[in-house]
This record gives sequence, C-alpha cells and structure tokens, in this order.
Amino acid sequence: LANKEAIRLNHGYVGTEHILLGLVRGEFATLMKLGVTLPLTRHGVEYLNGIGERRVLKDPGISSKTRVVVGVAIENATLRQDGEITSDHLFAGIVIARENMACSVLESMGVKLDEVRVEIDRSVWPFEQPKAQAALSRIRTFLADPSQDDAKKLEVAMILEKSLGLISPQRPVSEH
Repeated sequence: LANKEAIRLNHGYVGTEHILLGLVRGEFATLMKLGVTLPLTRHGVEYLNGIGERRVLKDPGISSKTRVVVGVAIENATLRQDGEITSDHLFAGIVIARENMACSVLESMGVKLDEVRVEIDRSVWPFEQPKAQAALSRIRTFLADPSQDDAKKLEVAMILEKSLGLISPQRPVSEH
C-alpha cells in the first residue's frame, strides 16, 4: 500500500509518510482510535510534502528514514519473537524513530506523539529480559539522538535488515 501511495503522489521514493498512508488505508485500528482518517492524512502529506510534478513509472526506492523505521520494526518483531512484521511494528517504528515525515503529518493532525509513545512502551515493548531491555534502550537512544546523522541511522537499519534477512535491500533515496 505504501508503494501505491508513493506512486499516486508522484513521489520517486517510499517515505515514512507513504507507510503512514498505507496503514491508514488498511484501516489500522490504532490510527482509527486516534481519529486519523485517510482524507486527513492525504491532505497532511500533500500539504507538507506536495505532489510530484512527474508521473512515477517504476517502483520507487526506499528513503533512508524509511529504512530506519523498518529496522526498528524488524528489531521489535525479533525481540518479541512475533515471527512477522505487522502494522503494529511499523507504526511503533514510525513513532519511535521520531524525526520523519509521518510524525510531522500526525502532529499536524493534532496527534500527541508523546502520549502515543507511552502507550507503545506499554503494549509493544513489554520486555522483562535484561538483554532485550538494554538493546531496546541503546536503539531508542541512538534513534532519538539528533546529533547522529542519517547515514549512521541508515547503516544501523541496513545491518538489522542484512543480519535478520527479512528484507531485501533496495537503493536508498533521501527523504524530503
């Protein structure tokens, strides 16, 4: 769904905003509870990021921030031993990674991300094992640190992808 949304908006990349649109389009329950609707989300994405001028004719690449979000989702699913990456994992990845277009769109709609993060901490990351807690802490600190550049965050996401073998790497594209 995210790929289709990127193409619909004539964006040559799949960004976090397209993942968000895909989650809303798929009627992800958590977003519905927050009052997030497809028309509002599309308006927010179009307002903040615009519509591309040229029609996209091939599959768009994945932005570096999307790779970080996917990396967090993979780590989340792996630590929880869930066996697959779900909408819950992707949404947690968006919110935990913080500085991305999807969070900007949600905030523009009045969603209080700090409250959502607290709920995610309670429901998505309920670890009791010390190693999992330590790993989670390091990942969240790294992703929340504005002094870390996107290249390092991308590298972490790529390492997670490669080591877990869940996603085939695609060419990175800068997110606007």
